[in-house]
Amino acid sequence: MVLALLFTLAISWLSAILGLFVKSLEAAQWTGFVVIFPLTFASSAFVPTDTMPKALRFFAENQSLTHVINAMRAWLVVTIWKFDLVGVYLVHRYYCYSNACCNVDIQTSGELGYS
Repeated sequence: MVLALLFTLAISWLSAILGLFVKSLEAAQWTGFVVIFPLTFASSAFVPTDTMPKALRFFAENQSLTHVINAMRAWLVVTIWKFDLVGVYLVHRYYCYSNACCNVDIQTSGELGYS
């Protein structure tokens, strides 16, 4: 998550610096669009780089956006997978303990005179 925040901060500062060099608001918007648009679509954001042509693959694998996207994707997959395992474990333990307690109560209720 920190990686995404730092990358966003870097891109916003880059956009701010580019905005200082242009004369109008429309030019600042188009300058940012011209820089970000090719980087987004020539990265691994939408398709794996293995399926790209050789020249595009070389460009896509050696740009910063691809590395950030791959790192965030790996972090999210591992994090979600860990939470899934913890969730399954907790539900399983709750189910086992609640049934074990119910079984003990049912078995001992006759012995203790609660029936």
